[in-house]
Amino acid sequence: MIQSDLLIIGIFLFLTLAIGFYYGKGILTFQDYAVGNRKIASTAITLSLLATIYGGRAIYDTLNFYYDKGVSAYIRDLFLPVIYFIFSRFVIVRMHEFIGHLSIAESMGSLYGSAVRVITGILGIMVAIVALIVQIRISLEITSLLFPEITEISTYVIILSTLLWIGYTTVGGARSVAITDVYQFLLFGLCFPLLIFVFLYYAKGPLIKGQKIISIIHFQISKTHAQEMAKVLLYSCIISTGLFFNPACFHRFYMSASLTQACKVLNRSAIIRIFIPILFLMVLIALLAAGHTIQHNQNIIKYIIDCKYFPGLRAVLVTAIYALIMSTADSYLHIASVLSANDIWPVIAGLRKGSMQPSLKIARMASVLIGVVSLWAALCTATSSLTTLINKVHNLYGPIVGIPFFMTCLGFRPRTAVVLCSMGLTMVITIVHHIYYKGQDIPAYHMCIAMITSFLTLLSIHYILPKLPHTGWVGIQDRSAWDLQNQITKRWWLARVQQFIMLFTRSYRVSIFPTQERTFVAVGSYTILHAIIALCFIQRQYFLPYIYFYMLLMAIGTILALYPALYAYQKGGTPLLHNIWPMLLFFLLFIAPLQFAKLGQYSPMVCALLIASISLSIVLLSVECSSMLLFCALLIHKFLPPYVNFVDLFWESLKHASVIELVLAVMLVTAAVVGFVQYKYLRDKSVSKGKVMDITRSYEQRIALEAIYSQAHWARLDATAGGTLLREMGHALQETSEALYKQDPTGLRNEIACFNKKLQKFSDCLTWRAQEERSLKLNKKSIQSIPLESTILKVNQQILDLGEPLALLLRKQTDVAEIAVDPALLECLLLLNLWAISKSQQATDHTVTLTLTATTLQYGLGAEASANQMPLTLPALAFCFSTDTILPNLKPSYRITAMNANSTLPASEAQFYQLESKQIVEAHGGYIEIIESPTKVSCLYVFPIDGRKVMRFKTYDPTDLVANTLAETAESVAQEQELIELLTAQTTLKEERIQQTIAFIKKAHGLVRRKSGSPY
Repeated sequence: MIQSDLLIIGIFLFLTLAIGFYYGKGILTFQDYAVGNRKIASTAITLSLLATIYGGRAIYDTLNFYYDKGVSAYIRDLFLPVIYFIFSRFVIVRMHEFIGHLSIAESMGSLYGSAVRVITGILGIMVAIVALIVQIRISLEITSLLFPEITEISTYVIILSTLLWIGYTTVGGARSVAITDVYQFLLFGLCFPLLIFVFLYYAKGPLIKGQKIISIIHFQISKTHAQEMAKVLLYSCIISTGLFFNPACFHRFYMSASLTQACKVLNRSAIIRIFIPILFLMVLIALLAAGHTIQHNQNIIKYIIDCKYFPGLRAVLVTAIYALIMSTADSYLHIASVLSANDIWPVIAGLRKGSMQPSLKIARMASVLIGVVSLWAALCTATSSLTTLINKVHNLYGPIVGIPFFMTCLGFRPRTAVVLCSMGLTMVITIVHHIYYKGQDIPAYHMCIAMITSFLTLLSIHYILPKLPHTGWVGIQDRSAWDLQNQITKRWWLARVQQFIMLFTRSYRVSIFPTQERTFVAVGSYTILHAIIALCFIQRQYFLPYIYFYMLLMAIGTILALYPALYAYQKGGTPLLHNIWPMLLFFLLFIAPLQFAKLGQYSPMVCALLIASISLSIVLLSVECSSMLLFCALLIHKFLPPYVNFVDLFWESLKHASVIELVLAVMLVTAAVVGFVQYKYLRDKSVSKGKVMDITRSYEQRIALEAIYSQAHWARLDATAGGTLLREMGHALQETSEALYKQDPTGLRNEIACFNKKLQKFSDCLTWRAQEERSLKLNKKSIQSIPLESTILKVNQQILDLGEPLALLLRKQTDVAEIAVDPALLECLLLLNLWAISKSQQATDHTVTLTLTATTLQYGLGAEASANQMPLTLPALAFCFSTDTILPNLKPSYRITAMNANSTLPASEAQFYQLESKQIVEAHGGYIEIIESPTKVSCLYVFPIDGRKVMRFKTYDPTDLVANTLAETAESVAQEQELIELLTAQTTLKEERIQQTIAFIKKAHGLVRRKSGSPY
């Protein structure tokens, strides 16, 4: 037995050591050692935070806490994740100025000086050392339970395991700590479900003893006094405010690359912390359901370890506890070494402020020293004094460090003297007096008093002493993260409201109507199968009164299954069918399953069928619509017979249910939920991919069509204009030669000048063609004024619907609400930039800042402009897409000297969106400026608010090109008019007859009159 247990523990320690040293290799800088160079994944940081919180003490005492206190303890633990949500929503987003720091002591020191920094660092190290002592003592006690026969083995195992996590923490720093925490926390997550299975497997008698379990753990709300519960929640809220900034736990904020990642870590950890108490409660229920009896003063973890079900079970449980102990210990050791090297050692060494650089060597030396000292203190400390030691240190840290830093995050910035006086008075009045003078172990009530005293002391001293500029309530220094979170929250609620409103629209009813025949067959078959299974569980007294209800359900299912084969089937449906389909689903998937559940007295099988029907409704409708219909169905069933009590019947059915029925019900629920959820996920994913393909295809087709039109148009123009110009230059060259031969200098100069003009005209023709072939043209009919903000939010929602993690921070610094553009092209520009920039390497957590600013555009100011030429100035709107939340320095005016015929070639595929955006902006007569560096991307696009005077419009009709027609020049139109006048004057032909003849000739040769605006 001892050999197998030692083998399991040895394998765990070896794997932990291997993982720690593997991920800790290559640490060359202190920043990499302290925060992992801020390149650790959010999931790893989240699990590391949870592993740090749930240490050996939490595991050791939680089950007893639930067993003794009942629902009050459970509600208290569920209230703590709410604190995390509140802090992520209102506190973390205000801490942008602390991004880049390495510890909470550095953050305090950056505002209040080196004295506050040292005090914060010393208190943080004290908290870390006490936490290390506690973890080592608990692991020693657990090991002694595993090997009671040989006392020396426990000491040797603890020394070995302690040296192990000291080793990989010293070498690998933040990366080793975070990754080993992940594996250690997963081991804990696997061990406790194993305990639940073992307890239920070895249970004696029926597995379900609901009333007995409820009475044992006092899980009855009526037994918990409301006043006591409110007091517990109030104490928890106040204490959590100060202890939230625990040095080891809060260090995960500094390991995050941005505020967005830090908030994400807090939110994820809060969600997981909701399920961990449920896991503890399930272990306790399984233990009691298996018939175990726990004495009042007996530790439940010790009792579970003493249970000998099969060889190796105790070692697995002890290993899981070891994992959490080590994950907590290495985190505290790591933060203690960081505080020593980053905040304490530079001051002790007397280094100058400009050279206060932390040393990796000092950090590793501090890690070894603190670890060894903690091990020695733990072996010499009595277990009974651990609680006193913990409370003393935490009652020092929370009021002295936690409250001032909390006020700092909220925007209260007192002078340094105020913070130092507050720390000293709080320590003397509340902490030293109660703990060291009276020798008390302060309970939660006194700790709350210490927190409140620290808060009042800080405010009082600030308002008593003379105030300095920029002190007091200064607010948020950088509001970018705060504004981003508010905007995302507002957009989420707007999207939910729009989705709710859409449920009552005709377009939604059309969208949910099946377009494939197999949907009707599947729903009809499911209805028939559901009715047949539910019939087997209907109580005998309800069979005859509800026989017609059963027949109606079978008839509807048969009609649905056969509907595609009927003559009246229409694939798209009709307005009448669009209205009937939701009502039919409401009856089949909500009313009927609830009625069958009542008729079956809520037996496990009919409840499983009800869950399957609700899961199917989410696939056919939506989560919002299914929730609303379920609520309506529950209200309706309040007034439908039979009138039964759900709670009593459910517990009674559960008690008398057979094992086969329970297994079938669980299998049905699992298959329905997993199958329907997986199908909906795959379907939504395919729809998203289809949307991406449609957006890409639409834009690519439009650009390709424009290029084809331009090439066809200018190729035909060259056949007349370019060829004519070349012939004229050839004739002029011949005449020039003759004039030169006759020695006529005057005529020679005139002819050369005329020749140069025609050559310049031909050069302009080539330039116009180059511009036309490489630029986008607009259709004058498509230009319209569109609202700005709604268009931006529409594109943002499209990207989010595609499953992309875009975080858009919109800064609107102008009152301009509309802009005259081509709506499709503006949406395309927004989509291209938001999509591409959010996926770039420079974007932190896919955050893109879009700044809208009013400016002006000036045209015709090039060097070739004449002196008397008046510049054209138009009001404009600047769209600045950036990966930086800092406001860009936008100019009040931008100049456009000439249209550039050269296309900017992208350096890579990731920059292709810049070329496409350039074409769109230049077509609207706008200005482009793109700045890209390894750390930042900034794309500035300036559109004229109403730029119809400078936009590039098409000078041809695409329908004429499709008809293979040839556009005329202005000269050919003038010659045609002269010909008509000459024939009318010299002959008897009428003008109408001449025009008809010319039109016939044009049609035969593919000619058409060119619209005004030609460059010729």
